[in-house]
This record gives sequence, C-alpha cells and structure tokens, in this order.
Amino acid sequence: MILKTENKTVELVPTTRKIVTMTKENKAKNLNEYFFSVVNDKNIEGLANIIYSFAENEDRKGKPFNNVYDVYDFIDTIRSEQNKSYNDLFNELGEAINEMGFFNEKMTKDQLKSAMDNPMAGLDMKKMISQSTEKAITDVVSEEFRGYKA
Repeated sequence: MILKTENKTVELVPTTRKIVTMTKENKAKNLNEYFFSVVNDKNIEGLANIIYSFAENEDRKGKPFNNVYDVYDFIDTIRSEQNKSYNDLFNELGEAINEMGFFNEKMTKDQLKSAMDNPMAGLDMKKMISQSTEKAITDVVSEEFRGYKA
C-alpha cells in the first residue's frame, strides 16, 4: 500500500517480523487482536503506530519517519491534501493488510467490513473469560471466608 503526499511517498510493507514486533510492543496476541481493537476504538495513536511499523521509503531502503510523531504530521498532511478521514485510512489499511493475507484468515470485503464494525473483533475472549472467572472465584472465596480469623 502506498501513501502519498505532495512531498513524501511511503510504502506500507507488512512483514511477519514487523507484525510480531508491533504486536509484542503493544502487548497484543496477534495482528487481528491489535488491528481490530485499534479500529474499533478509533485509536489514532494505534493507526500511527501501524503506519510507523510498516512504513518504508519508496525504494524500500530505510525508514521514512524518525519517530511516530512524524507519522502524526504525515497523517494530517494526507487528510488535508486528499480530504480523507481517519476512518478512510483505517479502511484502506485494513483492505491492504487483508489483501496481502496478514490477518488470521483472508476475508471477503463484507467479512472485513463486518470485523471492522464489530466492537468484539479485537477482544481476546479467552483472556476476558479467564479474568472474569478469576475475579468471580476471588469474590466467592472472599465472601465464603468473611468473618473467619486467620
């Protein structure tokens, strides 16, 4: 995927190494969890982080940004020059990642749109159930032993 402004052209090149690094840095289980949580939260910081992680110069030599703050400026330039919304950028990025086959499974356009509109798509249900179960057990046990002296 190529993002272009009047003064800068950036190619987003997802690779397994970049994806693993980015998901680890953001404490996510996988790209699906991270990307869809970013999209559903309309997380601009996450959008910039994904662009920063995947960005390469046109010639694929080196990074086009010094830091994620440069990406914020780049996003603002794209939005003003091309009259795009953050949502447009999320959608284009999702379509590109899907087309390249980097999600857990390749989705049709309708499946991708549905996942991007589903607030549960980015959640790790196993983790959520585990945390809820742990809290419920702790509450039950503490209630059971209330009044007992150790």
